[in-house]
Parts: sequence; structure tokens; C-alpha cells
Amino acid sequence: MSTIQPESLADVYANVKTAYAEYFKAEPQFLASAPGRVNIIGEHIDYNGGMVLPAAIECGMGAAFSPNGNSLVRIWDARYQSLAEIDFSKPMAPEKGSWENYIKGVLAELKVAGVAVKGFDACIYSTIPMGGGLSSSAALEALIATINEAVTGRTLDPVDKSVICQRAEHNYAGVPCGIMDQMAVICSKADHLLLINCKDNSSELVPFTNPNLGILVIDSKVHHSLADGAYKQRRDGCEKIASMFNVDTLGDLTMDQYEALLPKVPVELQPLFRHVMTEIDRTARAVELLRKGNYVAFGKLLEQSHESLRRDYKVSCDELDFIVDTLQPLDGVYGCRMTGGGFGGSTIALVEKSKAESIAAIIRKVYSEKFGQEPGVFLTSPMNGASYQAL
Repeated sequence: MSTIQPESLADVYANVKTAYAEYFKAEPQFLASAPGRVNIIGEHIDYNGGMVLPAAIECGMGAAFSPNGNSLVRIWDARYQSLAEIDFSKPMAPEKGSWENYIKGVLAELKVAGVAVKGFDACIYSTIPMGGGLSSSAALEALIATINEAVTGRTLDPVDKSVICQRAEHNYAGVPCGIMDQMAVICSKADHLLLINCKDNSSELVPFTNPNLGILVIDSKVHHSLADGAYKQRRDGCEKIASMFNVDTLGDLTMDQYEALLPKVPVELQPLFRHVMTEIDRTARAVELLRKGNYVAFGKLLEQSHESLRRDYKVSCDELDFIVDTLQPLDGVYGCRMTGGGFGGSTIALVEKSKAESIAAIIRKVYSEKFGQEPGVFLTSPMNGASYQAL
């Protein structure tokens, strides 16, 4: 039996249907799901207006739900045994550290966008590791917006829906994130990576269909908070550089300009500039290599991306570096890097599926010996974005 397969969506749906019936004493009318995501390459580039390459993953959130005919949103989290109850007819304000902020934010931003909001009862269950840098927050936001689509009968444009969820994160969770996470969990398609131009929110599907390859995700179990200032500090630094050159974002500049502009950047900000410009270039080259099936060269770009995040952007940590340094030399690993905002969280590795179990066993053993706890490890392929279905 595989030790690296996440719970299936079918199992999640079975769990939430049962939990809904037990908690609300009725049968649900709908099911919905929203995946987590990994970013394959293009880290810290979304808010810099460049190209990023995420994918939806098999870990995600499922919900069983029904409209309730009033202004209450009641959500029972079956995994964490917690109830959120929100009356959206009254003013909503974020509360520090509360998971309800993501729900409130989506409801509030839907209303700001002129979208009707209706009350519902829902039971949810998540298989996304919390704090693993796999966008559990964006998945929850997308799930709430998707549930609202079902109970109102109004389907949103996927990009508009992503922007609403992004604004919820900005205004209610206090994280000034780019658009990547929300678009990845909403707009992705199975067996494809999603190439997003974060300047204009356009996207393109990039096939990922080699049956012998998979994405191995290793959760360091080091939890992080992107609202604690380190993320904003880097974003502010990049915006300062962009303003020096009279552009909206660093993504408006090209690699042809990079060498001439680098000496003009204050010394303390040069590492940020170097990472952003080289990472945008790496992402473009990575897409072309994937299309050609050159996985060896693609893997080298993953390694270079991690080094840039480690040395220049300084968002890695000892645990992530240890995972990357351990996996990169192993047979069956094409490349490995941290994924997500950093300061903990997860790494991803492009691996041969036939060797994924042995690779997972090695990293579990040596990581446990080094840090005293076992990492979470699972194998995934690119999945579909958020959706719902009537029962």
C-alpha cells in the first residue's frame, strides 16, 4: 500500500456528507471542492508582475452544503471540530488569528463586487497541511466563493472570482499576496500547469502529461506566518526598486536591462532585484524546457531557483535547505526547491513515480534523525481547480 498518496476527493466527499448529516440533521444538497497548490517555479514573482507556474494538487478541501434561506453562513469544520457562524447582513470585521477572517473576507468582497450573497450551512474537511505553504487559505477562500456560486446560481468569471478571493486575503487576513494562489486553486486543469502572467492576470495551460513523472511534496512541518512582516518587507523592497525605474512592477523590466540597472539599485536591495529578474527569466525558460520534454535541464532550473531564494531573497530556512540538499543527488530526482512564501512550509521535487516511495523513505528517515520529527510527504499530479456539483 502506498504511503505517499493523499486522501482521495471521493473519500473527502464521503466524510463531509456524513458529517453534514450528523451535525445539521439533514442531507446536503451540494458538494464542492477546492485544491491546494504548489508553485513549480516563479517564487515571489506574482506581486512583481511576472510569470509564475503553479499547479493545483490532490490535497484540498471538500464541502457538503445547502442553502438555509437566511443571512447566516454556518460552517462546521469536521477535521478541526470548529464552528464558524457569520451573519453577513451585519458589519463584518477581521479578528486577529481567526480562521473566520477568510470566510468573512470572501463574503464581504463578493458584496463589494456587487455579487449576491446567500446564507448556507456547510460541513468542510481539509487534507491540506496547515502552514505547509500549500495555500490552505486560498483553498478556503475559493471554496466559499464556489459555494456561493452554487446557492445563488451565479457563476463568476474565474479571474474575477480569483481577484475577489485575493482581496479577501488582503483586507481580512492582512497578507498582501499576489494573484497566483487564488488563480491556481480556481483556474487550474488536470494534467496541466498554469502559466500566469501576473501583470494582466492572463493565463495559459502547459501540459504535464508524462505518465512516469510526478510532483513529490515534502512538508517540513515548520509553520510560518506571512502576515508577520517578513513577506511585506520584501514586497515593499521590490516596489521601491520599481519606483526608482518608473515602472509599475519589476516585471515591466527585461533581462536585457538587468545588468545595466543592477548597479543603480541600493546595495541592500540588490539581492531582491537579482532574485526577481533571474526568477522571471528561469520561469520562461522552464516552460520551454517542459514543452520539449527536457526534464534534466528543467530540474537544474528548480535547483537554481532554490539557491536564489536561499541566498538572495532569504526566505528559506535550515529545514527546507536540508530537504533540498538531501533530495537533489538522489536517483529519480530531477530537481527540488522550496515552494510558497517561505520561512518554513514545503518543498517540491520533480521525480520518477517508480522511485517516489524509496525517495520518500529516505527523506523521512534522515529528516527525522536531524530535526526530531517526520516530514509530511505525498505524491501528486496537477489537478482541476475549484468546482461544485448538485446531489
